[in-house]
Amino acid sequence: MVASYVQNGLDGTFEWGDGADGVDSGSQLSFYAASFLDVEEQSWFRLGGLEYFNSTIWAGTEATNVDLELSIAFSAPSVMETFNFSFALENTANEEGNTADQNADYVRINTPNSAFSTTLNGNQYEFQLQFGYLGSDGFARGDEFHVHEGAQATADIWGYFVPTSN
Repeated sequence: MVASYVQNGLDGTFEWGDGADGVDSGSQLSFYAASFLDVEEQSWFRLGGLEYFNSTIWAGTEATNVDLELSIAFSAPSVMETFNFSFALENTANEEGNTADQNADYVRINTPNSAFSTTLNGNQYEFQLQFGYLGSDGFARGDEFHVHEGAQATADIWGYFVPTSN
């Protein structure tokens, strides 16, 4: 099994919320596909990036989730698999006296695993996602990516193909 690329990049942006307290815009989440070739099973690879602008928004204008659909090409056999992942958007109440980390809003991967519909080389597989982050305006914990209030940060999205049966 070899994964080759994400079809058409599938880049996309999702915006939500009405800016509060003099802020001009709501929050925004953008996915950017990475380039990769010849990814083997049971090897983490950088699938893309998730850029998150965490705006201060009015209560009642928040979004609760967004879906990410990925189509990945495989070369042996030649097949295109489509995976659907649901991300929860967690908006925290900003409280005076909290740290920036405590007031951070975050994205959580609700469905970090997605099963294949195709048998490859006699095996069934599961595709797993997790976040990775290195920066100063947020942090990641496996299936969660936190961004400080009023800040923008980008996390890598890592993929992993694991066999579930022979």
